[in-house]
Amino acid sequence: MYIIHSRVLSILQSLLEDPKYVKVGVSIADDVVKILKDYEVCVNSVEDLSSLAKLKS
Repeated sequence: MYIIHSRVLSILQSLLEDPKYVKVGVSIADDVVKILKDYEVCVNSVEDLSSLAKLKS
């Protein structure tokens, strides 16, 4: 609850919405949707590494 009322959320929102920074993860599509629904933050520049992870196995 504290983080919602702090400046951290606005800094994090700026980072997530900034297309200059690529946000990378495996199967992160659901996370991006949840962030949009829960916090109304549109995450830009997302790269999903699922296909790359499958090549490694």
